[in-house]
Amino acid sequence: MIAVCTGAETLLPKVFTPVERKGAAVRGINSAMLQQFIDDTLAQAVEGLDRYPLTLVLDRASIHKNVDSLLQAFHDRGSESIKEILLMPPNAAKRLSPLDNALFHDWKETCRKRCPVTKRTIQRVMADAWNQLPSRLLQQHYKHCGLVRGQDPYFDCPDPTGHAHDS
Repeated sequence: MIAVCTGAETLLPKVFTPVERKGAAVRGINSAMLQQFIDDTLAQAVEGLDRYPLTLVLDRASIHKNVDSLLQAFHDRGSESIKEILLMPPNAAKRLSPLDNALFHDWKETCRKRCPVTKRTIQRVMADAWNQLPSRLLQQHYKHCGLVRGQDPYFDCPDPTGHAHDS
């Protein structure tokens, strides 16, 4: 699944079936699938947010590394809202990404509550569960990552005096 969220809302996900991944000769998601998702869904969804300028922050998955081509994919689709794409530092996703930082866990738990699922229903269950994540939960995960405007990014530092953070 390719999933995107803001601090207050989820954007439409793309769930690839095993058949689609097998047809693309990949186990997970590849760059071509990401480019197609940007073209089919994400560029339009980003413009629908009606916010400008936007920065897209990605982890360092191999499909994210060519930021110039990703930015060009948005521009080719007529989306000018994304002004820059940043990659998180290595090994930072567990700390900085609301998706990796337990949001996917909450999403999986919601999916599991709809069991049993079948091959025919799994895509719908996954997408519905993603689309129904409440805003308060997204905000909570952004806050936990220190990504809320006005929040002290060092709120959970065990030794702020010793580390001499610039607040």
